[in-house]
Amino acid sequence: MLLSRVAPCSAIVVATLLVVFPGCGSGDRPEIPTVDVSGVVMMDGKPLADAQINLLTAEYAGSAMTDASGNFKTRAQAGENKVYIVKYEGLPPGWDATMTTPSDTPGGGPKMKIPSRFSDPTKTELKFNVPDSGSTDAKFEITSK
Repeated sequence: MLLSRVAPCSAIVVATLLVVFPGCGSGDRPEIPTVDVSGVVMMDGKPLADAQINLLTAEYAGSAMTDASGNFKTRAQAGENKVYIVKYEGLPPGWDATMTTPSDTPGGGPKMKIPSRFSDPTKTELKFNVPDSGSTDAKFEITSK
């Protein structure tokens, strides 16, 4: 008897939620077309390993880590992208640059290795025009000073 009362109530709750919250699923977001972008990041003429490179448009953010040779591969939206690159010195094992900032870590934590003109998304001087077909030769040469 109790089950027969619970089932109709559950159906009403589910139906109400579907009416009140239509379109809350990720399926309603427009698909942003992206293309493959790969290349290399150099600092002071040497490959920059273990850095996070970010390519941003108003609609899409692509991100990747560089390998030991400074190479990266990510997806980005075609057109002009703002680019910023971050690398911290003194990271604890397993620490991800996107998890926290040095000011959130006791004692100041890790230190940014890259000047803000390349590492701060609001100040970066770096831009990259991503072709509609993508790119395999994106090259970013930055300096530590």
